[in-house]
Amino acid sequence: MHTTACAARVPGSTVGCASPTAYSQTLLESGHAPVNGIRMYYEVHGRRGGLPLVLLHGGGSTIESTFGKVLPCLARHRQVIALEEQGHGRTSDRNEPFGFESSADDVATLLQQLEVEEADLFGFSNGASVALQVAIRHPERVRKLVFASAVTKREGAYPQLWEFMEQAGVRSKKVRTGSSGRNPRVVRCIRGSRSAAWGHFRKPVSREAFSPDDPNSFLDRTQQALT
Repeated sequence: MHTTACAARVPGSTVGCASPTAYSQTLLESGHAPVNGIRMYYEVHGRRGGLPLVLLHGGGSTIESTFGKVLPCLARHRQVIALEEQGHGRTSDRNEPFGFESSADDVATLLQQLEVEEADLFGFSNGASVALQVAIRHPERVRKLVFASAVTKREGAYPQLWEFMEQAGVRSKKVRTGSSGRNPRVVRCIRGSRSAAWGHFRKPVSREAFSPDDPNSFLDRTQQALT
């Protein structure tokens, strides 16, 4: 398996496929699939057949908010499958904490239902951590993995981020129950150790740079990683 990690911004070439109408023009099908106790929303773009590219969005986001500008470009020459994870967008929730491992199992189950034996995965932020777990837990499903803008251990982010997330968990718990305490869904994701997971990869990792707000560089680097 080839793995590419992505970080900050570099210049990219001009692309002409990120117009406001391009997104709907590439859509082949959309719907919900029963996946491990939730109704998972998914979309299929681009061409029928061939090895698909699976897009995994960032935390608290949707397909459109993470990939809306670049998805039509990626779908010009191949099939693209995009999905929304547990409790995000149009996917239902379940009475279990969010976790990268469980989300990875959801992705693998959806691919099985769509009769996709193998795919390339592109994950952004939390979606990158989910994609990494798909590769670890279901390696037979993954040909190439693009790991974008996510940390592999707690020390990889500023301490203020974890402090903010802890406070967000406390506020969320108070709003829901009127009591003090932490939101277990938030805390579990915060405390998950990713350094051990990253250690599963023994091949060299090429570190490319891009900005999710710049569809040109995003597309250039992604296409290079998947070539």
